[in-house]
Amino acid sequence: MHGRHVTLTRMPDDEPERWHPDVGERALAPRTVFHIDSQRTDLTIGEVVLYNADLTNRTCWLSVGIDPAHRRRVWAWEGVFLALDWAFNRGMRQVYVESLEHIATAFDGAIRDGALVECGRLPEAIEHDGRYEDIVNYVIRRAAWDDYRQRFVGAFLS
Repeated sequence: MHGRHVTLTRMPDDEPERWHPDVGERALAPRTVFHIDSQRTDLTIGEVVLYNADLTNRTCWLSVGIDPAHRRRVWAWEGVFLALDWAFNRGMRQVYVESLEHIATAFDGAIRDGALVECGRLPEAIEHDGRYEDIVNYVIRRAAWDDYRQRFVGAFLS
């Protein structure tokens, strides 16, 4: 799949995650790994993993791992948008995302615009930098994604 700045490449099912190895340990059901490859540099800058797919209820989880040198670039978001399109175009009706609380501010725009809705929180679940942080769970519903994509994301993927 191609966006404006990145190409998303589906990896073999047995491909280990490079930036998020813990996802593979938690993936109890089918998972799909995509590498995010920069079209400018031909480097793999990260990955998007869709995992714990529940095909009966048409839900799955999404995780993103980005090379630290590329975390503040638009390329990572474009990779996520392509993966969401892939999931929803294959019949998923909800995609869940979990994040440490300090990273969740990266989602402020999607939350404010209604695409991403907080659906749960594990208080003080993970030790990070000497303190315990919440794990925040979010859901992206198909209808909300369609609306958000039309209003904001189209420029990335056109």
